[in-house]
Amino acid sequence: MPRGGDPRDPPAHGGATRPPIPPRPALGFTARLGMPLFWLLLTCFMLAPCACFLLLAVSPRLFSQGDQWFTLTYLHQALTGATAVAIINSLWVSSAAAALGMAIGFPIAWLAARTTLPGRWLVAPAMWLMLLLPSWLPALG
Repeated sequence: MPRGGDPRDPPAHGGATRPPIPPRPALGFTARLGMPLFWLLLTCFMLAPCACFLLLAVSPRLFSQGDQWFTLTYLHQALTGATAVAIINSLWVSSAAAALGMAIGFPIAWLAARTTLPGRWLVAPAMWLMLLLPSWLPALG
């Protein structure tokens, strides 16, 4: 017999054994249909229009919007001038905000989870407060 004994034997320390895990009920037809239906609706109502919009940018004739089957003119117009500056500024600001959030949030989360920091119970409410204040303060007037 192995050193630990048979796993089906009751524990030697006198504790109670765990009850057997009941089998899962079989999923019905509607439950099995739920996730595929969700992904189908997501594709139809969100991804397909985005794909058509991007396809229209390179092939306007496909949607009866122009004479050319393939062109990069519209993408060139969108990615030059003031629009290009706006895109670069947006990428810069979002990257800086993500880096700053990680630089502040990770140490706070680590301190709250891994140490016995006094007042660590205030960390979660403070984070919720920081999330809610930008929308709550303008509502006050």
